Amino acid sequence: MTNATTNHAANGAARATGEGAASEVVAPLQLDGIDRERRRRYREHLDWYEGKRGAPPVRGRDRALNFNYARAVVEKGAAYLVTDHRPTVVMPDGDADARRRANAAQQALAEVWDANDLPRLDLETEVDTAVLGDGA
Repeated sequence: MTNATTNHAANGAARATGEGAASEVVAPLQLDGIDRERRRRYREHLDWYEGKRGAPPVRGRDRALNFNYARAVVEKGAAYLVTDHRPTVVMPDGDADARRRANAAQQALAEVWDANDLPRLDLETEVDTAVLGDGA
């Protein structure tokens, strides 16, 4: 194991046990080495999604037609999984003040939902998760 990997593993162990959390510092050069393999996989997955699969070279007037089924399947699957749901607040029984607060919370959630265009964000996150292989 390299020194950076050993340090990262030790830091992960400290994080898992809660020890040394305040003194943990990761240098930018360490991050580059730690994340290189993950970024390589991301690039490979993005290339596949974008249809870059090493098509045969085109010679002269020859033309190649490539179908990108990966993009179609990912986008259709994401659109199917992500529905237009809205956050809801369960209304309490009885107390008028509690119902008023619940209505105010429901309205605040709806405003945040609309202001941040969360249905679009949900769909983009679903596609990213499907393409990259994790919810990064």
